[in-house]
Amino acid sequence: MSLDALVFWFFIAAWVVVVDLIAVRTLHAVREGKRLAARIAVLADLPLRGQIAQAQTDIVRIEGALAALPNLARRAATGWVKISALARRRR
Repeated sequence: MSLDALVFWFFIAAWVVVVDLIAVRTLHAVREGKRLAARIAVLADLPLRGQIAQAQTDIVRIEGALAALPNLARRAATGWVKISALARRRR
């Protein structure tokens, strides 16, 4: 066997090994992806997910209430001034 033929078969063998390693890694990644998707599907059914969604809506509601607080305080202050003015008139 000539040196050229030996080098050729060496590169063919190396190419087969590399392709095999790529295929094995790809199959492993696909299998792990399927396993992860199954675990995510199971976790989606837990009641904790609903509680987190409810907590997020509660946070939005609380933020809205806190944003409205200065307006409410201003209205309360002006209302109190009007009420105290009416009370002074009755005296």
